[in-house]
Amino acid sequence: MKETKNIKAMIFDLDDTLYPESEFVMGGFLAVARYLAQNYKLDKLRIFNILKSDFKKGSHGKNFNSILEKFNLSEKELKKLISIYRNHKPKIKLFPDAEKLLKHLQHEKIKMALISDGPIETQKNKIEALKVKRCFQVITLSDELGIDYRKPSVRPFNLTLKKLLVKPSEAVYVADNPQKDFIGAKKLGVSTIRIKRKRGIYENVTETIDNRADLTISSLLKLKNLCSKKL
Repeated sequence: MKETKNIKAMIFDLDDTLYPESEFVMGGFLAVARYLAQNYKLDKLRIFNILKSDFKKGSHGKNFNSILEKFNLSEKELKKLISIYRNHKPKIKLFPDAEKLLKHLQHEKIKMALISDGPIETQKNKIEALKVKRCFQVITLSDELGIDYRKPSVRPFNLTLKKLLVKPSEAVYVADNPQKDFIGAKKLGVSTIRIKRKRGIYENVTETIDNRADLTISSLLKLKNLCSKKL
């Protein structure tokens, strides 16, 4: 990892970096199962367990298509199910290490920012549920710029750095998914750190030279120690 003594800001990803994304997923599945049970007199628990099982097997895109087909329901319901999933009010909590680190960084007066992909209202609901808005000087939701500017685009990073009033060399980006998270940051010269959690959704994503973070850690508390040395 690059020399870190001049770091003035820490930028975070949201999903599976600061909280368990699977908690949001399961809450969304439960909301969908509840809707189908109420409107089609189906077994809510059975639907939920099917969605949960498919997700754990690695199905992360066609879950609702599969449910509609399995129960012989109209494909017209797909948009409704997606809307219910995305807009449910999540019951999620920060990882314990994330909560401790954010408090520490606030105390140390380190600038903090958040960059997150995903539907705008969905991400806003997550931020509200986690009660972390006040922690960040800058929150950049890439979909507000346009879905073409989701990571690995450099635009969210450029905008965030500009608002933070820091140079790329003065920032660190912390995230969990090598597939997309670190490419844009690395292009700009931002130091990158991967948080690799057990049972994280992207725990087993293959790294390459282009997408590998500068440093991999298993707990965000490692960054607390780094910060105590003024980064």
